[in-house]
Amino acid sequence: MEFEFIRPQLLWLFVPWAIYCLMQWSKKGKQHNNQLIAPHLMKVVMGEQGQQSQKHNNSLLGVIFSLLTIIAVAGPSIEKQEVPVFKTQAPRVLVLDMSYSMYATDLTPNRLTQARFKTLDMLKLFQEGETGLVAYAGDAFTVSPLTTDVATLENLIPSLRPEIMPSKGSNVYAGIEEAINLLSGASATFGDIILITDGLEQEDAEDIQALLADSPYSLNIYALGTTQGAPIKLPDGGFLKDQYGQIVVPKLFTTRLEKLAKVKGGKFATYTTDNRDINTFKPSLASNTAIVKTEQESAKWRVDAGVYLLILLVPLALLLVRNHAIMLSALLVFTLLPQQKAVASEWLQWFKNNDQNALQAYQNEAFERAASANDPVLKGAALYKAGDYEGAASVLNQTDSAQGQYNLGNALAQLGKLDESIAAYDKALAMNPDFTQAKDNKAVVEALKNQQDQQGQQNQQGQQDQQ
Repeated sequence: MEFEFIRPQLLWLFVPWAIYCLMQWSKKGKQHNNQLIAPHLMKVVMGEQGQQSQKHNNSLLGVIFSLLTIIAVAGPSIEKQEVPVFKTQAPRVLVLDMSYSMYATDLTPNRLTQARFKTLDMLKLFQEGETGLVAYAGDAFTVSPLTTDVATLENLIPSLRPEIMPSKGSNVYAGIEEAINLLSGASATFGDIILITDGLEQEDAEDIQALLADSPYSLNIYALGTTQGAPIKLPDGGFLKDQYGQIVVPKLFTTRLEKLAKVKGGKFATYTTDNRDINTFKPSLASNTAIVKTEQESAKWRVDAGVYLLILLVPLALLLVRNHAIMLSALLVFTLLPQQKAVASEWLQWFKNNDQNALQAYQNEAFERAASANDPVLKGAALYKAGDYEGAASVLNQTDSAQGQYNLGNALAQLGKLDESIAAYDKALAMNPDFTQAKDNKAVVEALKNQQDQQGQQNQQGQQDQQ
C-alpha cells in the first residue's frame, strides 16, 4: 500500500486553516483576560459567559471540521483499483486503385496525386477504430492490416504508385475480395470498405455486387476524374496508347459507381476541391461503430478514500449548522462533487492529480498539455501525437510495459529507425504475446524495411550498370 493524496494541490488550504486557528486562539486569549470579574458580579454575567463558552466550543468544532474537510477534498488514497479501458470499434479498409488510368490528367496534376491527398485527409477523420489498406492493379495485395496507428498508414500512402504493382491492369474485384478477407480475418462482424477509384466495368460491378451479397460489410465509393476524361501521362514521358496506337482517354461514369455503392447502403462521393467530398465518409456512432471493452488494456486509478470521512463530517456539521451556515454550505458542496465515475467539467481540473488532467487533455486532443503527465506511457503517447517523435522515443525507452514498448516502436518507426522499431515491438510481444496491434504494426514496419532494402539493391544495381 502507498499512501498518496489524489489532489495534493488542495493541501494549500492548510494555510488559510492555520490563519483561522490563530484567529480563534487570539480570541480565546482575549476572553481569558476579560474573565477577571469581581465575584459579586459573577451571577450577573453568567449568562454571557455561557454564550462565550458555546462560541468557544463551536470554534473548536469549526477547526476540526475544517481540518477533516481539507483532508477529504485532497483525496487521501491507499490503494489502486484496476478499471477496464473502452474504445470505439469501427473497422474499415481503404482500397486504392493503382491502375495506370490514375495517371489521367483531368485532375491537376493527375488523379493519383489527388487520390493520395484525399486519402491522407480521409485518415484524419478516422480517430477511432482500426483501418486497413489494400492496393490493386492487375492483382491486389495488403499494404497494411487493420491497425489503429494512422501515422504508419500516412507514411505508406505516398509511396504507392502503379509502377511498383506486380501486375498491370484494374482488377477491382480482387481489391474488394482482399478487403473482405482482411475484415473477416480480424473477426469483424461489421465494417466499411472504402473504394477509391476512377471507374470500373459493368461486369465488375455485377461481380462485386454478388460478392457482397452475403457479406456483412458495406461498400463506400470515392470517385476521381471527370466525365470528359483526359490522356494518361506516363511518368517516363508520353501518353498511354492502346493496341491500335490511339491515345487512351479514360472517362468517369459516376452513375455506375453510385448505383453499386447504394446496393448495401454505402456512401458515394466524387472529387471536390474542398473537404465536402471526404466528409461524406466521416464515421458516425449511429453507423458501423460500437463501444467495446478492450481485453489487453486496463488502467489503474487510485481509490479516493476522502468520501469515508463523511462519517465524521456529518455529525460535526449537525453541531455547527445553527451557528455556522458556511460550514454547512461547504459540506453540501463536498457531497455534491462528482465522483470519479462522473464526467468532470473544466473547473474540476483542480480536483484531479496531474496524470488525470493529462489524460483528459489527451482525450480532448490537447496533446501539448497532455505531455506534462508524470506517467511515462501517457507522456510518450502525448508527445507522439504532438509530432515530437524523438521526445516520445526518449521517454518511452524507459518504460517496461507492453503498451510502452508498443508506443516506442511506433515512435521509432516514424523516425525511420526500423530495426529498433521492430525490436521494440518484439519486446512488447514478449510481455504480451496476444498484443494484436503490436503484431500488425511489426508486420507493416517489416514490409516497409523490405521495400527499402529492395529499393537500395535496385539503386546499387543501377549504379553498377551505369559504371
